Amino acid sequence: MNALYIKDDILRSFNWLGHRKFGYTELLAVHRDYEPDSFKENLKYKRFPKIWYTKQPYQALSFVSKHSKDHTCYFSINPRPSILRNEKGRARSAKEDDIRIFNTFFFDIDCLEKDLFDEHLAEIELFIAKAEGFFEDIGVNPPVKAFSGRGYHLLFSPAPVKVSENSDIKQRLYLFKEQFEQNFSKDIEQLKVKIDPTLDLRRMAKIYGTKKPKVKRISRFYGGKRVIDHALRDYLLSLKMRMTKDRPSRILRYEELPQRFQHLLENDKSISDLWEGVGKTEGDSSCTGYDFSLIRLCLKRGFTDINELASILAKRPNGAFLKSGKDKGYIKRTISNAIMSC
Repeated sequence: MNALYIKDDILRSFNWLGHRKFGYTELLAVHRDYEPDSFKENLKYKRFPKIWYTKQPYQALSFVSKHSKDHTCYFSINPRPSILRNEKGRARSAKEDDIRIFNTFFFDIDCLEKDLFDEHLAEIELFIAKAEGFFEDIGVNPPVKAFSGRGYHLLFSPAPVKVSENSDIKQRLYLFKEQFEQNFSKDIEQLKVKIDPTLDLRRMAKIYGTKKPKVKRISRFYGGKRVIDHALRDYLLSLKMRMTKDRPSRILRYEELPQRFQHLLENDKSISDLWEGVGKTEGDSSCTGYDFSLIRLCLKRGFTDINELASILAKRPNGAFLKSGKDKGYIKRTISNAIMSC
């Protein structure tokens, strides 16, 4: 397929988000050659990300039409309360504290294999069909399916949740995803996929019906009209109490980590995002990619003790050491590569 985007998928997925009642959808275009640490190069070649806000699907389509040749285009999965601006009056991306209403999240089923074949995608689709029984059993609607370009997104539409009244909603999402993985652990291992939850309420997703520059596969959206799931909202808001009677969530178990890293987890949003495996909109977003980025940022924050860095890698819940069974040599290589890149 030679098209840069698919109009119908863009419009349907934008409408499905259901943001208009609560505010705006944030749009983001990231240039294929953008380098976060190369200010002069980005300025010279005008490669800084483009940010826009809209309530109108056709404005989103216009945004894609304008930027998709050289940019990857994203939209926010949760609404922004207003058009957010920096101190100079320019549009800026949302921060965690800006999000007031949570009404969408998704499971990102990503292939671990470097080469993506149609046969593998067909196996994942069969798994998704099988998984519908899980959602039926707990009394919630099955998610809407979307092809991401590297796998599939399973999109959920719970009834809106006020973040101010449910500050632990990210932990609840983690527990929901953990419960799902436990039910299908053998299938996930055999398929050679990973499942990332969207813990970051600011999360952006590549706009469905678009693709990255110079990539052949266009993402697709298979949903129709949004169906608000009140049962899912109720399930999420009661999930933590039910599950933690027997086993506390790993995401809250910080006591074995270096003390100053625990402090960063609570106070440094960039560190906590990488620890949880969320927020990256470019570069390697695999387990190993997040491991590398986390250690690199720790080095920039002043960590010099190799043993502390190794401990952080070894205990990251979604890291490659725990999740993919990497050995101690992997930890040494990751730290070494991060040091050389700084």
